[in-house]
Amino acid sequence: MNNLLHAETLEQIFTSDPPARVTAFLNERWNGECNFPNWERESGSRLFALGLYYFHRRHPDAEITAIAIAAQMLAQMAVFPVFGFGVEAYPLYEQAQTWIIAFAGGVPPPPGGIVGRTPPMNPEGTYSLPGGSEAFTRAAVEVTEALIFDSEAAAERIIHRYLAEHCDELGERAQLIFNRIRRSHLGTPSPCCQDCAQPLGEVFYTQRLTGLKICEACFRRREAQGAFCEEEAS
Repeated sequence: MNNLLHAETLEQIFTSDPPARVTAFLNERWNGECNFPNWERESGSRLFALGLYYFHRRHPDAEITAIAIAAQMLAQMAVFPVFGFGVEAYPLYEQAQTWIIAFAGGVPPPPGGIVGRTPPMNPEGTYSLPGGSEAFTRAAVEVTEALIFDSEAAAERIIHRYLAEHCDELGERAQLIFNRIRRSHLGTPSPCCQDCAQPLGEVFYTQRLTGLKICEACFRRREAQGAFCEEEAS
């Protein structure tokens, strides 16, 4: 859902250092992993590149994929196309996108789907968002950052606080939709182990970025093979 966020506001949030420093960072940290042809000239690449730099500075120890998910999802909601890191299939990307669409007052597509409902449109042909486009964009960055680098609870607190401050018809609509999405998410059945396909009463291990969910026996087998040498069970 592009053009949901205000591109100029998003660029203001992301921009802190001169372009030469951003270019040096991209060449040093991301060269070979992302393609940035003329990143300053093309709006999608520019927002994505600036987003990578912004989130890396704020979360220097975060995984590359987490940084790419945050930067690309936000850029994709402001402009189109964005030639990024290929992270749209990650569960965390889909979750972040779902939360922001619901926060805006739209109806996200079902998991794995592509068809949803946009927020209401105003006579000018742009989205009518709680608090206005610029304020909402700033809040969306905060929500995305909290969800990806902190926790669902932290992101949810930001959403509820913002919508309480903008408690008009648009805010109430967004609150109802977001609450419905949360109830639906919390009510999903327990998954099966993605290694042995046995039903999981309780997931023993979840890899947050990829969405991998496995039972204890499969976790121990993978651990013995050295797959989780730096990770812990949930």
